[in-house]
Amino acid sequence: MKPADLLSLLEEFHRDTLGLRHRHVAAARFVEHYDYNNTYQYVIAREDTHAAWLCAAIAGLDDHVIVDFAKGKPVGTMLSTSTKFK
Repeated sequence: MKPADLLSLLEEFHRDTLGLRHRHVAAARFVEHYDYNNTYQYVIAREDTHAAWLCAAIAGLDDHVIVDFAKGKPVGTMLSTSTKFK
C-alpha cells in the first residue's frame, strides 16, 4: 500500500472513529443510571485513546500535520474542518 493510500485510509478511519465517539457522547447525556452512564464513559475514554493512536499514525505518515491530542484530531488537514467538536 502506498503512503498516500494509507494516509487516506487512516483519515477515513479517524473520521469514523470520531463519529462513533460523538454518538456515544450524545447518548451518554441522556442516560441517568450511573452504571450505564459509567459504561458510556469507559467506552468514550477508550475511543479517545483510539483517536489519539490514529492521530499519531497520521502524523507519522505526514510530517506537515500538527496533532492536537487534547481534542483527539489532527489540525491543519481536512479532518479539522469536516469534524465538529463540541
